[in-house]
Amino acid sequence: MSDWNDGSFPDQQANPYASGTLAPPPPRPQSVARKMPVFPMVMFILSLVFTVLRVPLVLFGFVALTALADIPPSLMATVPFELGSGSAIVVFGLAANILLLMKKNIGVPLGWCLVASVVFSLAVGLWQGGLQAGEFEAGSPEQIGAFIGLGFVTVLRIVILAMYITALVWIGRWFNEASAESRDAFR
Repeated sequence: MSDWNDGSFPDQQANPYASGTLAPPPPRPQSVARKMPVFPMVMFILSLVFTVLRVPLVLFGFVALTALADIPPSLMATVPFELGSGSAIVVFGLAANILLLMKKNIGVPLGWCLVASVVFSLAVGLWQGGLQAGEFEAGSPEQIGAFIGLGFVTVLRIVILAMYITALVWIGRWFNEASAESRDAFR
């Protein structure tokens, strides 16, 4: 008795109409099918959420600019820098994070523009914090509290920024590996 898988049945034999001369189709580029690493994806989602939360703050800052006549002139000098850095964070943050989540490598340089905007915003925040804390009596609990709060917020923002930079470097390498694999697939 013959085994059912030995080709003895007509429907198990090779297709006489198939051409054996055709090459198999080229492999699909791996960059399209590759899944984004989890850590960068989570950081880009978090950054997008922070950016969206910043949008109304920046818009309110432009609206409130007309009502800021009663603040000290030294602090008023920081407002255009704060609004500029906040606007840059919104523009670059929305563009970079959405493009990176869509797996578009043009998001990487925009992400670095976001990093530069955040560094500038940190510097402006330290400048403003120093001016505001300087208005309290030297050594007073209010001044000490202002410096502790400024220090805490600055450290927190630096940690989040360092995590974003790590994700940006990671995803940049991921895009480079994907493009190398797709180039190799078509050689």
